[in-house]
Amino acid sequence: MFEYFYDSKGKLVRKRRINLLTEEIAESSTYQYDGKGNIISEVFLDSYGEQGKNDFIYDSKGRLVKVILEDIVEGGEFIFNYVYDTQGNLSEYKSGADKVVFKYDPKGNMISAKGQYFGELLDLIYKYVFDEKGNWTTKYIYNQGKQVAKIQKHIWDTDDTP
Repeated sequence: MFEYFYDSKGKLVRKRRINLLTEEIAESSTYQYDGKGNIISEVFLDSYGEQGKNDFIYDSKGRLVKVILEDIVEGGEFIFNYVYDTQGNLSEYKSGADKVVFKYDPKGNMISAKGQYFGELLDLIYKYVFDEKGNWTTKYIYNQGKQVAKIQKHIWDTDDTP
């Protein structure tokens, strides 16, 4: 079971997961926000009793550009960097030896993601099927030439007809 606590502005300030068998707090997180309403800090206690902290840094356009994951107990940290193209799409992700470059079509649909992610080689290609209004209805995802996913999206109008 989860419990959520909000401030007077409706922002989530604390989240807890309660173990239904013991009725004890199994995990908890507290959140802090900047003046623009972006989460800038999360302090958490995970299900193993490990405490950590995540810091979130944004650019002047409000886009997430860096996440710093900090292990408070052991002192290690992981840094994730995000770069955006001129249309505001995520164009690059970097963390340690990992780096993924993202490409998009003119409509802003992702068409490829290539690089290394958590030590695994990624060579993702995205292919779309569009309806007569230009909305994608089916997305196929291939990794290294093999189909790994098919996602179908159903779009209904205000009359509840497809």
